[in-house]
Amino acid sequence: MSRLTRRLNDASRDHLRYIRDQWPDLTIVTEFRHREWVEDEATFELLEDEEMSFVCVDEPSFKGLVPPSVRATSTTGYVRFHGRNYQKWWHHDKPEERYDYLYSEDELEEWIPRLLRLESRTEKTYVSMNNHRRGQATVNGRMLPELLSIIKPEYGKEHIPAVEPRESK
Repeated sequence: MSRLTRRLNDASRDHLRYIRDQWPDLTIVTEFRHREWVEDEATFELLEDEEMSFVCVDEPSFKGLVPPSVRATSTTGYVRFHGRNYQKWWHHDKPEERYDYLYSEDELEEWIPRLLRLESRTEKTYVSMNNHRRGQATVNGRMLPELLSIIKPEYGKEHIPAVEPRESK
């Protein structure tokens, strides 16, 4: 993403419209990296008008970052878990250190009502675990459907991602 689109302004809004014009038949999900975007209702209206999905994020609660907002702006819902590594988010030796985080069951449970609300307003809802520094995404990716199945039994084992063993060489 270009620097132009990181902050909310007319040029960045025009850039989103340009992206939609280039790929009119694709599902486009849009993840904002600055809080300004979600503080302006016009952002959500633009996404709805352009049939682009808003990416709901979970990340540390720092001043400029996007808070955990759940909005359906198209028929596709998308949630991305970055982790809450407050210590390494801004101060790290390697960029991937910011995603070195394992969600607790309680932290994932906070998202259950939000996920169900998003799912009820979309045709498809995707969840991406980006807290992958040391394989935590796999652990949390398996926990989430188990937590969902407590409320909605149809989220049983078939929704838990399969982890295939590596072939030995």
